[in-house]
Amino acid sequence: MLWRLRRSLVGRGNHDALRKHHYTISQLLVGVLLCVWTPFGMAQTLTPGHWEGSFDAPQRHFTLVIEMSNGAAGWSARIHFPEAGLADFQLPKFEVRNQAVTFAIPPGWGLAMFRDIGLRPEEEQLAFEGTLTSPTEITGRLTVSKRRVPLVLRKLETHLPYPSEDVEVRNGDVQLAGSLLLPPGGGKHPVVVFTHGSDTATRAARRYEADLLVRNGIGALIYDKRGAGGSKGANWEVATLDELADDAQAWVEYLAKRKDMDAQHIGLYGLSQGTWIIAKVAARCPKVAFVISVSGSGVSVWEQDLFRSASLMRVHGFSPAEIEAAQAFMRQKFAVGKTGLGWDALKQRMDELSAEKVQWYPEYTGTASSIVSPRFWWLAFFSYDPAADLSRIKVPVLGLLGQRDLSFPATRVK
Repeated sequence: MLWRLRRSLVGRGNHDALRKHHYTISQLLVGVLLCVWTPFGMAQTLTPGHWEGSFDAPQRHFTLVIEMSNGAAGWSARIHFPEAGLADFQLPKFEVRNQAVTFAIPPGWGLAMFRDIGLRPEEEQLAFEGTLTSPTEITGRLTVSKRRVPLVLRKLETHLPYPSEDVEVRNGDVQLAGSLLLPPGGGKHPVVVFTHGSDTATRAARRYEADLLVRNGIGALIYDKRGAGGSKGANWEVATLDELADDAQAWVEYLAKRKDMDAQHIGLYGLSQGTWIIAKVAARCPKVAFVISVSGSGVSVWEQDLFRSASLMRVHGFSPAEIEAAQAFMRQKFAVGKTGLGWDALKQRMDELSAEKVQWYPEYTGTASSIVSPRFWWLAFFSYDPAADLSRIKVPVLGLLGQRDLSFPATRVK
């Protein structure tokens, strides 16, 4: 999907998204009156809320959602870009001046939606410049990477055509918060529990996919990662894979006890790091009836990280010798994490890389501040090999892999 996004955004030609909108006679008259009246002193005022727009690029149609707020500190906004996997992202720069509305994510922020498709840091830009032309419409142009397209944002009401229930569950001292979305009409429904990837995430990160399921008769449970949103009691940044899997399993156990759930059809959805989490849960929890694994693999975490680093360095123009040197450093770091031995040599190597200002260090390889760091992360993540858990799963599995995925290998690494 991300590869198709890149092809669409960098390719030539575009289609005017406005032609997809059809206006009634009354709407057209209102628009004309506003255009005539505004210059004579009727200034428009931006109101907070849910704004949404869409645009066409070759082979794809994209949706952009912005949640705008105006508080004591001024205007702020969070962005959702469903087709690119960008959700609930706090915009670092959002400005409202008179009728001008602008936002930008500067180059070099390393957004996964760009990084994983091989764009250079200077190409990783997302920006919008628009003008409030009516109380419910902002007209402007959107820049995504190398492409600039017209975009109209419209203020929409956010009433959902199905019930949404705020729910909570405990995993030991961790209090997890989420939302249960159910198809209208009552009755028992199958339900999918959406887990998270490697970054901080709230329930909004998977709301787009959850919404599609619910509108097609399948329930969805989306939740805030531990330490994010409404979930409290632990910090996801130092959580182990086992702890994150325990969080997901707590939701499965909770749903299985509800009388309005179809307990025989509770499934798990995992993307990227989430594929390891759901493999752990599905292998040990008999209440899981099916698994949806997106952009994962059957290789160990340390092998996956080597693949990711080499892939990104390759598309960013590093030489084979540079890639080999970076891989050797990563293997040295993993060896220290695995055995607890060799820290002095690793520290000396990191000092040399820093002194020489080696271009690939530490962005593509990571680093370590003390022996505690590689040792902890080896035990918490890098030592995990999902192959054993995957072999124990006996329920149906839908696996979605990308041949051009730069983070996870679609075939076994040799």
